[in-house]
Amino acid sequence: MKVALIQTSSVPDLETNYKFAKEQLEKAKIEGADMAIFPECAMCWAKADVTRSKAKTLQDWQKTLSALITDYSLCTVWGGLQILEDGKIYNTTLVFSDKGELMAKYEKTHLFQLFIKDKISVDETEVYEFGRTGPVTFELNGFTFGLSICYDIRFPEFYLKYEGVDALICTAAFTKKTGRAHWETLLRARAIENQSYMLAAAQCGINELSGIHTWGHSMAIDSWGKVLVDAGKEPGLIICEMTKEKINTDREILPALKNKRL
Repeated sequence: MKVALIQTSSVPDLETNYKFAKEQLEKAKIEGADMAIFPECAMCWAKADVTRSKAKTLQDWQKTLSALITDYSLCTVWGGLQILEDGKIYNTTLVFSDKGELMAKYEKTHLFQLFIKDKISVDETEVYEFGRTGPVTFELNGFTFGLSICYDIRFPEFYLKYEGVDALICTAAFTKKTGRAHWETLLRARAIENQSYMLAAAQCGINELSGIHTWGHSMAIDSWGKVLVDAGKEPGLIICEMTKEKINTDREILPALKNKRL
């Protein structure tokens, strides 16, 4: 199975983000991808007040993205859309089939907080409600996937709920400070613990309103913890090819999932 990880440097303007997404989906189709994964906040990356004002209902997001989720015959994963429900906003990943049908909906479980004295700080609880869905899985082409968003990656107990899946998906907007220190280490750790692929799509660049500098480095990691491809620091698309044989072989060589006693 071939997966496209799309790295964006999103802005508050929907039309600009939409145009970039369209260009990347066209490339993913040419590359023969079966699925395309967008990062957290792909359609709106802004400071708190703008994020609140541009949140949409699930139905409105489906209408807004309708051409993108149907025109390319690709499964699309939209990580971290701002979904409005009963006056509250949830940081939500939506997964659509190649025919545009909603396959999965995951609300971010852990909301990020970063407090740095005399510098930019981040507190997602100012905008979002804690997710209600808990871990969510879906299936595509015989592979099973577990969904997560950004800060979730720091909580291994959350990923233990995904034991046995073929691939973990983490859509993110990791800051430069935390990304440089922890991003790859955390992604590889979760892949190794679960003996599954890790597919991580991230934001890059500096947000024009908040000034937050994101780390980029979208990457795919195999079930042995090897980084297969890394997008670096610029917007664009990378391709990863996954096989069941790789997962099964690694689990046979080192049967850690079967050896668990806790």
